Amino acid sequence: MQAASIRGGDLPILTVTADNVIMTFADELVNERTARGQSVVFPGGKTQETAISQADFPPEIWQQAAQKWQALGPAEQEKRLAERREEINQWKAIVGNPIAPPFSETFSLFDALWFFLAAGTAYKLGHGNIASDDD
Repeated sequence: MQAASIRGGDLPILTVTADNVIMTFADELVNERTARGQSVVFPGGKTQETAISQADFPPEIWQQAAQKWQALGPAEQEKRLAERREEINQWKAIVGNPIAPPFSETFSLFDALWFFLAAGTAYKLGHGNIASDDD
């Protein structure tokens, strides 16, 4: 299962898992190594910005991040998962759900035209403003 990330791009599933938090730790480790001037080579041509799963990170980075996660213990792990869920909820509140477009984007100007024609016709019929050929 792919965990959600606030990296942008493709976000098909908004589920927070341990792997999601481990990925955050892996990002931190990459940043630490880069700050020390060490190069980090990602598999498959990925970069830190495009890495979204365990397979996208160097194995030694992911292993260290997973060890850091295990060292937290169950209570701290649940706290981190809850914090990550809150981050995702805040992100969704700002940009909306990336899976479904906003309701307003499902309409076009053509839909507005039909709405106004229908409303105008209903108004005229309701008020008897349409003359018949017999008059």
